[in-house]
Amino acid sequence: MSGRGTDWDEDNDANSTVLTERLKKLSPRAWLGVAVAFTYLVMVQYLLDWRAVLAPLVKLELGLLVGSIGLLCLSYFLRTVRMYSYLRHLPNAVASLSDSSRALLRMLGVMLTHNLLNHVLPARAGEVSFPVLLKSHFGLPLPRGTAMLLWFRVMDLQVLAGGGVLVLALLADNPNAGAMLGNQLQSLGIGSAVLWLIVALIALAPTVLVLRRARLLAWVSQRTDRADPNRLFQLVAHGLTGLPNTSLEFWRGYFWTVVNWLVKIFAIAWLFAQLAGVDLVPAVLAVMGGELTAILPIHAPGGFGTYPAGVAAFAVSSEISFMKVLPAAALAHLTLFATALVSGLIGWLLLNLRAKS
Repeated sequence: MSGRGTDWDEDNDANSTVLTERLKKLSPRAWLGVAVAFTYLVMVQYLLDWRAVLAPLVKLELGLLVGSIGLLCLSYFLRTVRMYSYLRHLPNAVASLSDSSRALLRMLGVMLTHNLLNHVLPARAGEVSFPVLLKSHFGLPLPRGTAMLLWFRVMDLQVLAGGGVLVLALLADNPNAGAMLGNQLQSLGIGSAVLWLIVALIALAPTVLVLRRARLLAWVSQRTDRADPNRLFQLVAHGLTGLPNTSLEFWRGYFWTVVNWLVKIFAIAWLFAQLAGVDLVPAVLAVMGGELTAILPIHAPGGFGTYPAGVAAFAVSSEISFMKVLPAAALAHLTLFATALVSGLIGWLLLNLRAKS
């Protein structure tokens, strides 16, 4: 027992050292994200008082809260299935996937831990943990894990962008939509027909990628073989290596991506709509605004400040009062963050208990 206890202490010391070194290497942009989060917490306290913001949670229907959290947990499982499906069909599938039930459980631990680190670390620094965790627990080489992450993020961004434009198109066709949003779109010369065309182009993009994958990879490779290759082409070439090898696996990955985002967006939008007293469609657009803040150059730890600001900005564009939206956005974000925090700790325990067994 004493030997195991000593090992545990040494592991904790090593982890603390690594974390300290990571914090020392944080970029100014990362520290700016921390400042944004702190400013947001102070601003909400000054404008609304956090006690008043949190008060509606006590009166919230238990079924609504449990249902939203349950749907968020379902989205985590769907992301895990996407990971498992991708790895299981690699040409040289990792041997540790032979026991599907245990592999899926460990992969759930990887996904939950990665999701937690993405929430708590600034400037999306938690993304680095994805290939590292896959290498540690499944033996997947770091370059392959990085390419896998890039491909997943391309799918996520495409589905989220397509969904956002789709909601805009639905609002543009709806005479009851906010006049402010309609006026903004018209002032830019964007009508519903243009929006539906953009939706169609985004939906067709994966098909083009599948049909032209080999030619695109050859074209990019020619530009990365030069003496002084462009870094953008290097990144694109690396991302293309993460593409699935068959059309079936390609579309299966997109299927799990779409279903995951449908579940997650609905879970948060459902809660936000009830808290803000708005219709579901504007709530969906507002939540997508929050999700899109993940790609901002400045991303606060836990999304504090940036995520609620994205939700509020998109909600206000539908003529919803800012002072009405901000408390609802803060509560919806806190629910999302708390779910990621608790589930992430469970994921970390899953991985550590497995490692010590």
